[in-house]
Amino acid sequence: MKTTVKELVDKLNEYRTQYYNGSSDIDDEEFDYYERKLKEMDPNNEYFKQVGSKINYDTETVTHKYPMLSMQKVQTSSDAIKWLDNMGGGKFFVEPKLDGISGKIVYNNRGEFEYASTRGDGLEGAIIKFAKDIVSVPKKFIPNSELRGEFVISKKFSNEINGPLRNNCSGILKRKEWSKEVLMVSFVIYDVFLYDRPLHFNDREDKLRLIRENLGDQIYEIVWLRSFYGSEEINNVYDLYVNKLRNSYEFETDGMIITVDGDQRVYDEINSKYKISTFNRYNMALKPPAEYAESVIKAIHAYVNRRKVSFVAEIEPVQIMGINISRATLDNYHNIEKNKIGIGTNCLIKRTNDVIPKIFDTFKNYVSEKKYPT
Repeated sequence: MKTTVKELVDKLNEYRTQYYNGSSDIDDEEFDYYERKLKEMDPNNEYFKQVGSKINYDTETVTHKYPMLSMQKVQTSSDAIKWLDNMGGGKFFVEPKLDGISGKIVYNNRGEFEYASTRGDGLEGAIIKFAKDIVSVPKKFIPNSELRGEFVISKKFSNEINGPLRNNCSGILKRKEWSKEVLMVSFVIYDVFLYDRPLHFNDREDKLRLIRENLGDQIYEIVWLRSFYGSEEINNVYDLYVNKLRNSYEFETDGMIITVDGDQRVYDEINSKYKISTFNRYNMALKPPAEYAESVIKAIHAYVNRRKVSFVAEIEPVQIMGINISRATLDNYHNIEKNKIGIGTNCLIKRTNDVIPKIFDTFKNYVSEKKYPT
């Protein structure tokens, strides 16, 4: 039984709400897999017009003066090369795509910190009550301006908190009462907007230089950045990121951002050629593809080992990264019952370091009365 567009959209919207409110049950790779599959099935679906997610918790909100757009994504370096060649090739800039909470810091007409907020749905964000206590949030900047960036938690705190760093960061930013965990959060800057005059810069690198100059000797974080020439360099940069850089960064990342060379005039010209809805066209995110595949459960077998009962699903054979897969672990009975897994259930399988692949998710479109073994 094939997954329908509606089932896929419903699942994505559910996970999207969880993700942007810091309680996601799945990892970024799985989320990207579902988005990529929907793009293949229905590339013009209304789902893709969304940015972020509506704020679903009780907090003060603010309307963004300039919309905080999302980013177009590709999963292979060859697709990134095609994109850059369509942009005219030449010089481009690469930086890591941080896996955190997108937000901004706003400065008043005296250049003093006024407030901070999350991106939210791109039009409206949530006020972050204790942002001023975050050490790397600049307290002074250009009057009538905003700095945009990513709220993240360093990997060095991994042993001090439970669960994904991104989810913990989201939870900390929502709190109404101060706690020492606020001091674990960093704000990494990636952009600037001026409210009362244009910002003149030559290219992406020059723009970040201007930010640094106006921050002076304050404590702040700015993303790693390098420039390259020629689209064929993307292959080398991608390999460097996957095999080395993503493990060396202080913060977790889920891909790399590629930005074409140019000033604001060039960027505005690129955007003007398209019907802009949720993202800019002059940059994009290259995200490593996940090792997933969809299948259907044909049978469920129970095994007893050291007084422990485990379950393995026999599935319709699929290939993941060139390997034939016909079995996948279901872990314990609680997991089967919780997800109402049974014969005929559509499932998502991922290759892991385990002996056999694992079922990570299911679609609730059962074809038998018996949902799970009893």
